[in-house]
Amino acid sequence: MKFAKREYEDNSSLDVLAHKIADSVPELSEAAASKFKAFYSTIESEHIGGKARRLDGAVKFQTGLDFFILIHKQPFMESDELHKIRILCHELYHIERERTYYVIRHHAGDFCEISEHDVFSYRLALKAMERLGLKYTNTEQARKYAKIS
Repeated sequence: MKFAKREYEDNSSLDVLAHKIADSVPELSEAAASKFKAFYSTIESEHIGGKARRLDGAVKFQTGLDFFILIHKQPFMESDELHKIRILCHELYHIERERTYYVIRHHAGDFCEISEHDVFSYRLALKAMERLGLKYTNTEQARKYAKIS
């Protein structure tokens, strides 16, 4: 199967932002310790926001990476700052270290596949935004998504 170049797109700004987020939030320390690359996908539509893909075998050997963080470009680009950061936090939180190797952390509790129920990732996003000096003007909406009174 040959992949067309337009199906995946490198974007250094996206990758740098993902690494800054991982480095800024203690709950994402396992992602920060791993080796990952974030880039856009236009064909991962079943994963509306994105997908953390664990690498193994020959791909891991050749790239030296543990994960690809695939961000579905269209909904990401149409999102506001809070929702973009939430998507990245969500995908980064999938990275979990188990003894000497990395695995995919599964959804549980407030860490949910459905964005409206993904309270945990919204809280991580707000924490990341604060630590990175990013402002979000709609504080009422942010509090609603993160279920902060």
